[in-house]
Amino acid sequence: MLRANRRLLKRGGKLAFLTIEVAGDLGKRDRRRAAATGPPAIATRSTYPSLLRSAGLADIDRIDVTADYRVTAAAWMNARNAHAQAFADEFGADELRERNAEGERRLSAIDDGLLKRFLYVAHRR
Repeated sequence: MLRANRRLLKRGGKLAFLTIEVAGDLGKRDRRRAAATGPPAIATRSTYPSLLRSAGLADIDRIDVTADYRVTAAAWMNARNAHAQAFADEFGADELRERNAEGERRLSAIDDGLLKRFLYVAHRR
C-alpha cells in the first residue's frame, strides 16, 4: 500500500497519514491487551518508519497525537451515552453495552500508555 502511494506522488510530494499503534517496549501481557483494544490491523511486524523507508520514502516525521486520540475516543463515548436510547433502539441494548465496554477498554489502554496515535509525514525523493 505504501509503495502504491509512493508511485502516485510526484518527486518531492508528501504522504501523510494517521495510525494507531501498540506502544513500544511493552511486555507480552500489555502487548496482547493493546492489540485486543486497538483497531483490527494494529499489530504490525515492522515499524512504520521502516515500512516507509522500504517503500522508498524519506524525511519521515512522526508526530505523537495520542492526547487528541484520547479526546476523540472520550467524545465518542460521551456522544453514544448522550444518545443511548436512540442507539439502543437502532442497534439493540446488547450492542450499546458492547460498544461502551469496548470504548472503556480503549480509554483505559490509552490512559495506561498501551495505545498511541501518530501522524506520519514522509516525502518522495
